[in-house]
Amino acid sequence: MQRCEFCGSNIPDGASFCGHCGHTPRNAAESLTSAGGFSTIGLDEQETRPTVDTFQGQAPMQAQLGQDHHTILMQDNAATGDDEQDEDEEERRRRAALLGLAFPLATGMQPGAANVPMVQGMPQIGHVPSVAGTPGPGLGPGQMGTSGAPPWHYDAPTSPAPPHYAPPLHPHPPHGPGTSPGTTSTGPSGCLVALIVGLITIVILVSSIAAISFTVLAPALSTLSGATDVLPGGVLPLHGDHFLPGSSASLVLDGSQPLEFIDTSSSTRFAYAGSTAGLALDATSSIRAPMAGTTVTVKNDGSFDVKIRINSSWSLGQHTIRATEKVTPRSAVLTFTIHEPGTLPTATPAGDATPTATDTPASATATPTATSGTQTALSCVNPNAITLGPVSEGYTQLATKTITLCASGTGTVKWVATWNASQAPWLQLSNTSGQIQAPSQQQISVSAAASTLKAGNYSATVTFNDSQGDPAINLSVTFTVQAGCITATPNTLNFTMTTGGNAPPAQTVIASNCGALGNWSASMQLQTTTQWLSLNPGSGILNSRATRSVSVVPTSIATGLKPGTYTGKLLFVSGSSLATVSVTLNVRPAPVLILETPQPPVFNGCPSDPTGSGWICYASLNSSQNNQTSLTWTASSTGVPNITFSPASDTMKPGQTDRVKIFVPKNNCQIPTTLSFKGPGNTITITWSCGQVIG
Repeated sequence: MQRCEFCGSNIPDGASFCGHCGHTPRNAAESLTSAGGFSTIGLDEQETRPTVDTFQGQAPMQAQLGQDHHTILMQDNAATGDDEQDEDEEERRRRAALLGLAFPLATGMQPGAANVPMVQGMPQIGHVPSVAGTPGPGLGPGQMGTSGAPPWHYDAPTSPAPPHYAPPLHPHPPHGPGTSPGTTSTGPSGCLVALIVGLITIVILVSSIAAISFTVLAPALSTLSGATDVLPGGVLPLHGDHFLPGSSASLVLDGSQPLEFIDTSSSTRFAYAGSTAGLALDATSSIRAPMAGTTVTVKNDGSFDVKIRINSSWSLGQHTIRATEKVTPRSAVLTFTIHEPGTLPTATPAGDATPTATDTPASATATPTATSGTQTALSCVNPNAITLGPVSEGYTQLATKTITLCASGTGTVKWVATWNASQAPWLQLSNTSGQIQAPSQQQISVSAAASTLKAGNYSATVTFNDSQGDPAINLSVTFTVQAGCITATPNTLNFTMTTGGNAPPAQTVIASNCGALGNWSASMQLQTTTQWLSLNPGSGILNSRATRSVSVVPTSIATGLKPGTYTGKLLFVSGSSLATVSVTLNVRPAPVLILETPQPPVFNGCPSDPTGSGWICYASLNSSQNNQTSLTWTASSTGVPNITFSPASDTMKPGQTDRVKIFVPKNNCQIPTTLSFKGPGNTITITWSCGQVIG
């Protein structure tokens, strides 16, 4: 026996080729043989055919040849070859191994030659199966062949088969001492190893790319000016970089509030197209559109630029803006600070310094400074929405509130305010234009008049524009007008007076506003054209739920009214609301004073005073039984001076009588004298004389 130089298998002495790998030994390369010189022993068709059985998950079992019935004589084949042919053959085997899965799949597409193992380089001899081959991969475990044989069963052909040359898929190890010559074994496939290596390589590449994307190429946020200090109502120019091109990113303030932007440069939106390798950007389906809202579209260079309006309702201090990609969890955060107006810090750019070189002229030295990157513009209106009212319809005063107009940056900001005057003729502004020396503020009064408006809600939008052409700032104005509501208590007034007597005392009516702030007024509707009543006050303004006392006074004209009953109404008005108070004036006839004595009403010669200083007279007065009220009388005299009455006045009930003592001082009796008693409805006059002439 000798050993094959190529695969190490034992081969008989004098063999012209290896029965395992098919190579020709170098010492036999010069000899020529032919298949015709070999004798064969025919196989009986009735006897057992050689079979090869395999089990799933195991290497092929030994191929048992019937030792009792078959003898295979193998001698070297007449073949010529040289070292170059051997090397070509070896190269073909290497290429077949590198093909990996492709070769088994290709061979599986065509059936084997009668399921007979083949050896590369060995000519096919009729009726004799080749040695050290492997079954064709045409049938898998559990499948039946076309001949109906069990799985992995094959028969030797009954007729000579055409020569078939195919490289073995797996090298066969040399037979050990304990193995039979017909046993074949397979090792691990080279293509499987190559496949595993390829998969590991792909995983490493993908992991590396992901690590680079999440570290070196992580998204970033910054401001175009580099400044992160802003004022309420200012504009923050936001720049994003290293985002996924063509994707979209959402903006969130302080981790929870979706953030809107007011301006941005146009960007290219890319559509995604699916592929087996992953997602690919389809640039041909891109469209141009300006970004708006809370989601930013990333440009094809992975960046975006937006402007954020700083809402005046945001609190002062530090805030964060986070931009998060929609298709990945990657995000970037920017921190900025909101300052009070007038407190925005200034900064000196890093790297800027005053040149101190000796060869630099002194005039060239300067220390440049820079202020915040906030642009000069109208930055806010605070508040940005106001409600005027509610007021009652017909309210003649202006409902007014004050707003603050802000300007950021430095320099003069000119502004103008406009609104639809035909839609809101009730709206007024203290200033419709002006200028602000930024950074500063200006106070503006916003007013509304309800004098011509019916009850309802009215609204208007005032737009503030600056001369720089920056985005307009809007002020929403709502004006509420309610129906008037007023009440008056008591709802009835009664006055009583006597003809010719004094006017009755005033009475009070309470006017109450049961609606919104509004005007009120009061008027009279009397039975006669004579205005015998007066109101004080007769109009005014009442806050909601407020009250006002109104005095109702009978005038002096009422004293001249004839006896009778007079009626009228007091009308209290607020808007469309009306309250009525009924008024009644009862004028009674004056009570009558009757002179009982002296009758006739003349004193002529009254008794002398005991002291002799004058004369004493007596008069009797009576109140008529027909009088409806008591009467009051008063006494007076003319002529002789120093006449006294006792009593000089009194009030008498109907039917009552008063006796009045009259003292007339001594005189020459030459002076005509009268004594008078005046009651509410009449006056009694008595003539006095001494009865004698003193000469």
